[in-house]
Amino acid sequence: MKGRNMEWVYLESNMAASAFRGEYEASLDQLILQRRSQTDEARTVYAEKLLKDPENCRKEFEEMLGWPLTQYSPQQPIETKNVLLYQDDSMLLLRIQLELMKDFWFGGLLFLHKDNEKHPFLLVQHGGAGTPELCSGLLEMGSVNYNGMTWRAFKKGANVFAPQLFLWDTQLFGCRPQDQGKTRDEIRRPMDISLKNLGGSIMAVELYCLRRCLDYFESRPYVCHGAIGMMGLSYGGQYALFLPAVDTRVAASLSSCFFNYRHHLEWSDFTWFNAAARFFDAEIALLINPRKLFIQVGEYDPIFSVKGAVKEWERLKSLCGENLNWVDFRVFQGDHEFDKDDTQLNMLLEELEKNIIR
Repeated sequence: MKGRNMEWVYLESNMAASAFRGEYEASLDQLILQRRSQTDEARTVYAEKLLKDPENCRKEFEEMLGWPLTQYSPQQPIETKNVLLYQDDSMLLLRIQLELMKDFWFGGLLFLHKDNEKHPFLLVQHGGAGTPELCSGLLEMGSVNYNGMTWRAFKKGANVFAPQLFLWDTQLFGCRPQDQGKTRDEIRRPMDISLKNLGGSIMAVELYCLRRCLDYFESRPYVCHGAIGMMGLSYGGQYALFLPAVDTRVAASLSSCFFNYRHHLEWSDFTWFNAAARFFDAEIALLINPRKLFIQVGEYDPIFSVKGAVKEWERLKSLCGENLNWVDFRVFQGDHEFDKDDTQLNMLLEELEKNIIR
């Protein structure tokens, strides 16, 4: 023991206590399984409250996600900065930024029909590693797994806002000098942790931003009142589920390749304190009822498994009983991509048309 701070008579190898440590690790695993079973039961009971009192449950959902969503207020006016990127006889394309808090700028791409008419208004949300330009097919690489979702919605008659979330691929789209060499997740998830330490989350910040964007756009002359919708892929599908859950101005929404059983997908920015006792995807979906929700999942999706999606769909059905006319669930022949078939997209836009306040 020469050279050590203390001298002991007894010594052992590094692995001598491995069985002891393994038993503790197994105990933790078992504790989590037991607690999951308890929270699954609690979540089912909570759903009964959700069906009876959605407004109070909506507030509890917002409180779970945290600040600044909990301090949302539809204040006006909102300052904007616009850059005209393209126009022709039929359309305008602008990059728009909105000051949603003092010196806090948020934005995306705005696609407008150039006919001086009101149109249904659709938020089209990119997913992880994406940007509005990518999901809209404005880059040389095309729209990749987005399958032209922005253009498809626009050509069917919607005006479209494609927001930029804090999700872009740092190798493809750059980052701050101090973040050089870091991946998107290595930047986003510590940001989320910092916000959770401050009483919020990255989800709360970005939902707040999307709600403030609705405050701005609903007053624009090119937006049909009552006909605001949203659709998104992957992470964008998460926001297409969460935004209508907190904001009833979203009349209909399409969530692609996100809806799933959350015990199978416990990413740090998918989880909040005690969410398993109240809000998994089925319960969040219930906050949208009776407004229309379209859910699509790829049969061969390697990230969000179809098995987990069907499991959560069965839960949602069991919670709703026969009252399922507000939700449409489909498994399509594809992987982690926006469905190439227009069936649900058409249904989404038809629902928005029906909700126009004339």
